[in-house]
Amino acid sequence: MLRRLARAALPLLLCTALLFLSACSPGGKEAQEPVTAGFECDIAVQYQEMDVKGHLTRRTAGSLLLEITEPSTLNGLSIEWDGEGITMKIHGLAFDIDPSALPESALGQGLLSALDAAVGQREERTQTQEGLATSGSITQGEFTLVSDPETGSLLSLSIPAMGLTAEFSNFTLTGTALG
Repeated sequence: MLRRLARAALPLLLCTALLFLSACSPGGKEAQEPVTAGFECDIAVQYQEMDVKGHLTRRTAGSLLLEITEPSTLNGLSIEWDGEGITMKIHGLAFDIDPSALPESALGQGLLSALDAAVGQREERTQTQEGLATSGSITQGEFTLVSDPETGSLLSLSIPAMGLTAEFSNFTLTGTALG
C-alpha cells in the first residue's frame, strides 16, 4: 500500500518541483555581451563625406587591422594598430606612423577607441529594436555600439561628433583570447 502511494505521489511531487523551479527562474535570458575582440568582419563606414568598405580584424583590445576595399582609390590600403604603433601598407610598401601624428578624429582611431571603451560598459546597455545598444564616451565624442543580444556579434557603430556610422556584416569569431 505504501509503495502504491509513493508511486502515485512521485509524479505529483516532480511536477510540483518543476513548477516551483520554473517560477523562481528569471523569465528571459540575459543578453550576450558585445564581442569587442577576437573577431573579424566586413565593414561599411560612412565617415563625414566618404563611404569606405573593407575588412576589419580585431585580435585583442588595443589592436585593429582595417583592410580597405572601397573606394577604389584606397583599395589595397591596410592600417594596423598594434597597441603601440600604427603600420600602413599599400601596394607592397609599408611604413610606420607615430599614433600622435594622427588626429583623434581619424576613422580607424574612432573605431579603435569605441571598441576599447565598450568593454565592461554593462551599466550603459539598453535593449533596442535594433539590438543591444552599448553607449559611452570617448575622446572623439559619444558613441553607440549595437550588437546582437543573442550572439554578441557587432551590428553597428555610431559616433555622431565624428560624422561616423558603421555597419558590420559577416561577423565571425577568431578564437583569439580577449585582451
